[in-house]
Amino acid sequence: MRLLPFGILSFVAATSVVGQAAQTQFACADLHLIPAPRECVSVDVIPIGGLGFFVAAGGAEDGFAAEDLTEESLGKRQVQKDAPFIRLERANTDPAKTLLEQHHLSFDPAMHDEGYVIVPDGQGGVAVIAETSAGIFYGAQTVKQLIHGTGKDSVLLAPTLRDWPAMAHRGLSDDWSRGRSEYGFSAARNSHAGCVQAEYVFPYLSTRSLMRVRRSPRFPAAR
Repeated sequence: MRLLPFGILSFVAATSVVGQAAQTQFACADLHLIPAPRECVSVDVIPIGGLGFFVAAGGAEDGFAAEDLTEESLGKRQVQKDAPFIRLERANTDPAKTLLEQHHLSFDPAMHDEGYVIVPDGQGGVAVIAETSAGIFYGAQTVKQLIHGTGKDSVLLAPTLRDWPAMAHRGLSDDWSRGRSEYGFSAARNSHAGCVQAEYVFPYLSTRSLMRVRRSPRFPAAR
């Protein structure tokens, strides 16, 4: 039996793992999105390990959603010039109309306020399409959950789906009476609430936890 040097074996193993991540097949049931989308047809897989991705907003009003998606998902990691795009498109633009027609999708009246569509853009990336800035924002929050894996094994899942809220108002009850109650930790929890498309957070505070908040220099208004 011929023995290969350790360096070659490591390279072969690493190449196999990356290739396996890129070739893994996903179904809509594998997405485990919160909240679960109303409709999902299929899922493509886009390798982004070592590449990252660009986020392009179609207008200034959707700039916050683009910045939030970039900062939350990429942080300070560098993006390669050949990285795929995540495009935030309004439904009345020509690129969005073309994609909706290609995927045989449309916007129902119930989708207008906060509904969105996510589809592969046909250029190796993903498009989030909505009629309002709220729909774009919620679609971008869903994209955060479509990034799987870490490092060079990272993939961006590109489903073909439509979603819109089942309830006009959505909130989470969060118990802050135990454990950490620092400003940064609470802000991170609120950001997660936005990621799962909750509009309100209702914190439960005991007398002791409220005293800890009041003593914190991060909450000057509470003192």
